[in-house]
Amino acid sequence: YRFGYASGFVARLNFTISFIGAGFDFCNWLIILSDFGLREIPVNSKIFCLSASLPSIHLDPCDRMIIAAAITHSCPVITADKIFGKYPNLSVIW
Repeated sequence: YRFGYASGFVARLNFTISFIGAGFDFCNWLIILSDFGLREIPVNSKIFCLSASLPSIHLDPCDRMIIAAAITHSCPVITADKIFGKYPNLSVIW
């Protein structure tokens, strides 16, 4: 399993502003995930370029990097965001 840096950044921001944020050690949670075989995907120039060239379906730049990383590494994205499912080369779970 793979976990993109952009996904971690977005998830951290969401946890900060959610009801969990105050007492939840998000960075420790990321470390624990590695115990379950989760591997981080670095954001590189290939992912940046692909995110910029994707169709303008999703306009959030962090989400576009998540989409580009998933396409680049042939990984599904787990999300409740229905816009992700509009990308034809992207596998979405949820």
